[in-house]
Amino acid sequence: MTIGLLGGKDIENYSLAPRLWEILSVQSGISFSYSVHSISNMRDLHTFVDLFNSTEGYAGFNVALPWKTTIGKLLNAQPEEGAPLEINTIYKTNGEIRADNTDIKALIAIIRQHSPSISGCKVLIIGAGGVGRPLALRLSELGALVYVKDIKHINNLTCITQFTDEEDMIEATDGVVDMVINSSPVGKGSLTSRFSDFRLPLSLG
Repeated sequence: MTIGLLGGKDIENYSLAPRLWEILSVQSGISFSYSVHSISNMRDLHTFVDLFNSTEGYAGFNVALPWKTTIGKLLNAQPEEGAPLEINTIYKTNGEIRADNTDIKALIAIIRQHSPSISGCKVLIIGAGGVGRPLALRLSELGALVYVKDIKHINNLTCITQFTDEEDMIEATDGVVDMVINSSPVGKGSLTSRFSDFRLPLSLG
């Protein structure tokens, strides 16, 4: 059995997925091969799609930026119920190719552990990328009052208050929220060998 990771340029240099899957294999006793596909153009992406379709033992793969909204369409993958446009998981089952976003499901489950009633919660999400945007939409569907801080305005985030300026954000929220979720790449350096790169995604002063 083969599983893998699909991402953009240099994803192998910053993703923790290969190491985590190695640990999972040891702990579960399940043997599989793991491959990382660092792809930066559509030609190579189509080549990868052909590989996945033609390899019987290729069970599935995780999806990172910039391919979260593209790969499912190329594979004609059937989305799981409630899956957003941005997907992070592709897998084969019962002769079908399925698409899902396990990040959002896991984050909602964790949030419910700390706040069983999401409705009415004031949630600030930093970053509206492959995780932040679908998470904002899902939390809004569940009744949360969602604020999104990003370096640019994101389309298709209706009913969600967006900010590119921290002062506007503080004024609109009165400086108080129930929950802050960092889905930006800022601070990710602390997960690699570049510990000196650590920064906060917003000013706390």
